[in-house]
Amino acid sequence: MRQPTHWFLATLAVASLLLLPPAASAADKIPSVATPQPHDKPPTTADVRQTIDKSLPYIQRYSDGWIADRGCVSCHVVSFAIWSNQAAKHKGFAVNQQKLDDWLAFARSEAPDVKPTVRITKQNIADLQADGVSAAALAKLKPIEDQRFATDALLSAKLASLLSADEQQQELPRIMKRLTRTGPKTDHDTYGQLLLSGATYKSLDRDWAKNLTTAILGKQQHDGLWPAGGQLPGLKRPKAESNEATTMWLLLALAADPDAREASAAARQSALAALKKAEPGVTNESLISRLMIARQFGEPGDVPPLLKQLRDAQHPDGGWSWLSDKGPSNAYSTGQTLYALRQIGMPRDDDAIRRAQQSLLSTQQKDGSWPVASQGPGTAVGWSYWGATWAVIGLTNTLPE
Repeated sequence: MRQPTHWFLATLAVASLLLLPPAASAADKIPSVATPQPHDKPPTTADVRQTIDKSLPYIQRYSDGWIADRGCVSCHVVSFAIWSNQAAKHKGFAVNQQKLDDWLAFARSEAPDVKPTVRITKQNIADLQADGVSAAALAKLKPIEDQRFATDALLSAKLASLLSADEQQQELPRIMKRLTRTGPKTDHDTYGQLLLSGATYKSLDRDWAKNLTTAILGKQQHDGLWPAGGQLPGLKRPKAESNEATTMWLLLALAADPDAREASAAARQSALAALKKAEPGVTNESLISRLMIARQFGEPGDVPPLLKQLRDAQHPDGGWSWLSDKGPSNAYSTGQTLYALRQIGMPRDDDAIRRAQQSLLSTQQKDGSWPVASQGPGTAVGWSYWGATWAVIGLTNTLPE
């Protein structure tokens, strides 16, 4: 049984907060795990940059495929495409700026400041057919099937340009009654990722950042915690750790943005008070998260014992695993740990960082990804994507400015 601990040892667990990724295609099959090879010399800056460069096209392909297949920013795919590419851009990599702008625009289209949208779905068309709407009129709806419009008036104007005068008079009223109205689909976990990466790399305009903050604060429970959403409780960790993970992650995000820090002061205090009752987690993400929380909110003496525990958990191959006490090294956990070590101010030439760099450089696959076993909901392909984004985020943080 896990034992209670002081608040600064409360778990943050998972920065990526994953949901279900798309089904794997034949081209997505993960190759066998490569074994890191020993090297007498630490990796050079050029070696690290080459590894990051190789991964960026893979991240772009996966994210674009997700948007095309799923049409949503959630499941933390698009948010981590944004985060990893912003991190690379910050260190001088020639990222695809048009893609990055498109991802930001797409994320904004799902953000909490966007009003509910209206559209005509395939089911709407089937229902209209049952209502007796003519086949000719229905055929004219196909080009705008699932296209989103901000208001009924905008969709009605579009329909007026497609339908004949007679169809507008006879069919338009029935069509308007069958519209599907939806609001933003993004969860507060994703809002936190967008806010943190945006605060770090100044990629969010102030209005959007404020709206993300407001949405996050609106999801806090009376007990001070933020609940884990979607399928997060299904990950390989105790359920309580999922809520602690979401709460701690959002605390870091709210503390990173200047406006959010001011607006969330009371909410952060409430969350920290609630986390006094938290229990330590079983994952490496819990350990690195407690380390960052200790550095952000704790006392100077809180950091050394956690840092020692993290060093002791590093595998002989230089990596870290999902569970803090067992399992093979993977890019997901190793990349996250590199990020955490740099966040608390560890020097770039620290031995643990050098060994972790070499682990990632030695295990990268030809397509720019890393093999990562699924740790709950989601396929190994999806976890490999998150592993790649975390590897890029972690590695970029080890590069000189």
